Amino acid sequence: MIDLNKVRHTPLDHQAEMIIVECIRLLGDESWPQRTYGTSAEEVTALCRAYYLVPGNEAGGALHIVLDDGNIDEHFVEWCGRVALKIEEVPDGRDVDPAGWLLSRVILRLTEDERQELYKDIGR
Repeated sequence: MIDLNKVRHTPLDHQAEMIIVECIRLLGDESWPQRTYGTSAEEVTALCRAYYLVPGNEAGGALHIVLDDGNIDEHFVEWCGRVALKIEEVPDGRDVDPAGWLLSRVILRLTEDERQELYKDIGR
């Protein structure tokens, strides 16, 4: 699981890289999220908290409508992934956000109940 203290003390230009590495690890783990209920949600919650630490993501970044507003349905998570890749244009002036896209892929692996729990834990 990602260590938030380590992320906080990492140079700003490397924080997103830490999230990318952890997302790739989870997406490559064939047993995840089939493990014990709650474990996968805890890991994703930690990743989302780290995502908020990346400069420019203080309000949820490309995943704002999922993480801050609680729009947890798959089509909203998919849309946020497209926003992160700049496939969907929004007037936010942001660059392509590979960490946001990978995090959207991770969130999509959660059950609807786990996504709801994630919002309860993260929602602002």
